[in-house]
Amino acid sequence: MSTTAPSTWSYGNERYAFSQAWVTKRPFFRAFLARQPKGQAYLDLGCGSGGTMRVIQESDETARVFGADIVNSVRHEALRDKVRVLDLSRDALPFADASFDVVTAIQVMEHLENPFLFAREAARVLKPGGSFILSFPSGESVWARVQYLVSNNITGFNTVNNHITFLTRDVFAKTFLVNFTREDVRYDGGFVPYVPGVKLPASKWFSKRVCYFLRKK
Repeated sequence: MSTTAPSTWSYGNERYAFSQAWVTKRPFFRAFLARQPKGQAYLDLGCGSGGTMRVIQESDETARVFGADIVNSVRHEALRDKVRVLDLSRDALPFADASFDVVTAIQVMEHLENPFLFAREAARVLKPGGSFILSFPSGESVWARVQYLVSNNITGFNTVNNHITFLTRDVFAKTFLVNFTREDVRYDGGFVPYVPGVKLPASKWFSKRVCYFLRKK
């Protein structure tokens, strides 16, 4: 999935595990899991070190939890053999149509060369009415808009990380949302650039990241 070699950068590193936690450790994600029927099938795309997979498994010991990533960096031994190694930008998922109740992709899309294949495959393997939980850097904040105006760049996309894909609102709607309806949207805690001690409310105006809860049509 990454455009750089796994030896240079991988989803299994500590930085990526931290970026996943902004969703998986929040009450809104735990509440979503608590509402799900027992024994469902879950697929975590870009599973990295397996943090999201483990949170899901701990919420329901009977859940069938799988992952997919460009390398298998899952640390929890019981989950390692549930990971399929592939490139989400190029490869079809090795699962039948309508195999999963929930698909998650936490801070993954921005790394992909071909996010549209990724979106189509997520829709394909989801059951009708299944949930797709998708998070990525937000371009909606005041800070992102000012940065684009001044520098023609978007917050979270620079030469020192491998974030390469940013979708405008309308492109997201006509590609990702063609197979999904939007159920909920959540934002990371708000911030002020270069002033780390200041915290603002979680909203599209001040937050770095956004999480969509989508339902397959």
